[in-house]
Amino acid sequence: NTTDPWATENGVNGAEINDTKTHHWITVINETDIKLYIDGVLIGTAPLTGNNSLANVGKTVALIGKDVYPGDPLWQGSMEELNIYEGEMDAATIAQRANDFTTAISTIGEASIKVYPTYSAGDFTVETSGTRGMITVYDLVGKLVVKKQIESSRETVNVQNRGMYIMKVQSDDSQKTFKVFKTE
Repeated sequence: NTTDPWATENGVNGAEINDTKTHHWITVINETDIKLYIDGVLIGTAPLTGNNSLANVGKTVALIGKDVYPGDPLWQGSMEELNIYEGEMDAATIAQRANDFTTAISTIGEASIKVYPTYSAGDFTVETSGTRGMITVYDLVGKLVVKKQIESSRETVNVQNRGMYIMKVQSDDSQKTFKVFKTE
């Protein structure tokens, strides 16, 4: 909706989740409604009215985790998987997928690496299932900013200057790369 977006938007809002746990989110959009499910539970439904109907959705821009409004906050987290399906997923399928997601078992020996928050005033927490490895942080030019040996399953990494950085975490036989933002 480009004519009056602030006054005519449609959507479903849930409570803020800030528990550092992984959650299963699904949004279902059909011709007339938008529905939000969190961990298999329907949080709410809202009608898509006027210019917000599915028939009026454009094909040029799709934002995930970001809003077009300058003052709105960005998504502060990470996504493990993103799927876009054709058709409408029913509530029973959503509940089953959430159950499968939350009861999944990792293979033995699979290392787990987490970084949180991804937006911070300077300190980022790195959690690993291993106790050996290296954390490196690079600016967007590729300059090494921080290099820290992993000595425990939880480390704190501090970045001094404001900006976006690439954090690479190598722990035992596993490696993950994260985008982190120093905000102040």
